[in-house]
Amino acid sequence: MFSIISNNTKEYLIQRLKDETGMPREDGRDQDSYRNISLKLLTNNLNSPIEVKIGNTIIISQIYSKLTSPFIDKPNEGIISFSIDTNHLKPDADYNSSNEDLNEFRIKISNYLEKSLRESKALDSNSLCIIPNKLVWKIVIDINVINYDGNAIDACLISALSSWLTYKIPFFRIKNNKIYYDNFINLTLIHLPISITYGILLNNDKIMFILDCDLLEESVMNGFISICANIFKEICYMQMNSNVQVGSNDIKELTDKIHVKIKDIHKIIKKFVSEVNLVYNKIISHKIKNNDDVEMEDEKNNNDNEEDGIDSDIKFKEKINNNEEKMKKKKRQYEILNYQKE
Repeated sequence: MFSIISNNTKEYLIQRLKDETGMPREDGRDQDSYRNISLKLLTNNLNSPIEVKIGNTIIISQIYSKLTSPFIDKPNEGIISFSIDTNHLKPDADYNSSNEDLNEFRIKISNYLEKSLRESKALDSNSLCIIPNKLVWKIVIDINVINYDGNAIDACLISALSSWLTYKIPFFRIKNNKIYYDNFINLTLIHLPISITYGILLNNDKIMFILDCDLLEESVMNGFISICANIFKEICYMQMNSNVQVGSNDIKELTDKIHVKIKDIHKIIKKFVSEVNLVYNKIISHKIKNNDDVEMEDEKNNNDNEEDGIDSDIKFKEKINNNEEKMKKKKRQYEILNYQKE
């Protein structure tokens, strides 16, 4: 998916990018510079959507959660999935793209997030388990591509990480055969993988790597390479799509120099998360001030048939319904599904 531009514009961009005298790009950057990266909350509410901008590329992400049964083969792990929405990028006169291109675009980003975040074990799924074999959190990271001006992969990864690090879920505990929650906690992140994407441009027999290409620059590239790594210099995932052959020495050179960029983006994310958590902690403190524990089981407790200290003959959803008025007074929102005896 790229912008429709004239052949003259393409030739101009290529010559400018291939210039070895240090001539800056159209926006004034050199070949190894990022555009401005900004993050902000869109509302003042708990678990607000987060907007991430890299130049004119705009991504909005939000996490949705619910309690459900775990997968049979992973009884102690929560469920994590990604949803990519590109409805704002419907094909029109500005883009040389089709519905098939957009679908491929969504799949590409979703796969990249799966590999770099979930399969690299950055997101801790074990911490999402409430009761093994019974009850776990299902977390959906919903990502909306609002405006596309190049380098969506890096922006989407930053957005997903920012949402994960600031999202709050209720902390559950068991007391006297009843389930309570009395606070909110953050989701657990094992390490913080960050993506750096370079455009690949063939200049005669020499390969050039252009960092953080915008939409026009992407239209003249010979390919792209995205490297995901953390501040410990561990490569979490790498993806390359190029019609030119990139040697191992070139990749080694890239992996060696991306760590400065990773540290810079790491600082931006951590600073934003720290500020958001201060705001959220004030909201939570105000909500739970002078409130007792919220009981999540019927006052009339049947202790005749128990499994692991919890009445397993009553669906967990029914227990919530019995305490509906309590829940409204506490102003805590969550959904409980399918907790029953196996």
